[in-house]
This record gives sequence, structure tokens and C-alpha cells, in this order.
Amino acid sequence: MAMPHAAAFPGSPDGRFWTPEEVLALPPDGRRYEVARGELLVTPAPGPGHQGLLAALYDRLLPWLQAEGLGRCYWSPADLRFGPTTLLQPDLFVVPAALGRLTRWEDVRDLLLVVEALSPGTARQDRFAKRHCYMAAGVPAYWILDAEQRQVEVWTPGEEVARVERQELRWRPAGAGTTFVLDIAGLFDAA
Repeated sequence: MAMPHAAAFPGSPDGRFWTPEEVLALPPDGRRYEVARGELLVTPAPGPGHQGLLAALYDRLLPWLQAEGLGRCYWSPADLRFGPTTLLQPDLFVVPAALGRLTRWEDVRDLLLVVEALSPGTARQDRFAKRHCYMAAGVPAYWILDAEQRQVEVWTPGEEVARVERQELRWRPAGAGTTFVLDIAGLFDAA
């Protein structure tokens, strides 16, 4: 059910409340459109540095996920719904193995990990609007890759402040037999 449009919604660039259906109906123009609890988020297509950083993380994460049999790693664009007023495109995300092979993004209900790589102009969205949505949805691990600062912000539900990692990030989700260890300097050097 679509939510009524508010006269003024301060988070959106145009000051109105947006629905996921309205965002999905927008014509393609090379920009990324998302909606976080009615707030329209608009960003340009990611640049090579952004994509290179995500590729470097994917290359490190995928073998571990396959060895553990925990889940599958995906890239955006992927329209994922987090409630009736939120449609987001995480840069990189891991779905539990129990979901099997996906045929539709609508089938994604649970995530093990969400990763966003900061780009010029996305820091507020990634650190606030999107983080609040991921945490409210119960995503157990949310990482923000900050290439400029060469650090990873690690968010978990219920935490008021991120844990900032600059040397090594360790992740052991429920069901994992081993710990994923990420050399942060090596990640940023490879991007």
C-alpha cells in the first residue's frame, strides 16, 4: 500500500515523501535512485575507484564465503526492499546460503552483511539514512569503506558508535567455522 505524500519531507531533495514504487518507475538516466523511509537518495553512477575497491573486497570475501558455505555475495544494482517505505541498493551484500540461487531481488529477506563504499557526496546517506535502515532491518554487520581515511567503519545493531578498523577487520558471523580476516591496508592498496 502506497503511503500518502507529505506536503514537505525534509530529507528528500524535493521535500516530499517517496515510495519504492515511484522510485522504480523513474526512467533510467545513469544515476542511482533509492528511497530510505520516504527520503529520495540520488547519486551518480559509481566511479572506477569505488568499483575497484568493491572488487578488491569481493575477491577477498568470495573464497572465504565459498569455503564456509555461508552465503553468496552480490553487487548492485540490486533493488532490495527494507519495509514498505525503503528500497536500497547496497554496494555489496551477502545473502545467507539458505536462500539458494536467487532469481528475484524481492526474495531477499535476510542479509549477513552489507557494505557501502563512500564516494563524494554519499557519506551522509551511507552513514545516516542507509545505516538506520539496515540496522532497523536487523542486518547483523554493516561496513562502510572509507578510502580517503583508509579505514572501515563497522556497525552492528544496537551500537551508537561505529567500531573503526584501520589495520585488520575480523568477521565471524553465526555458523562460520573460521573467522574472515581482512588486511585493510592491503585492501586499499589493491583498489
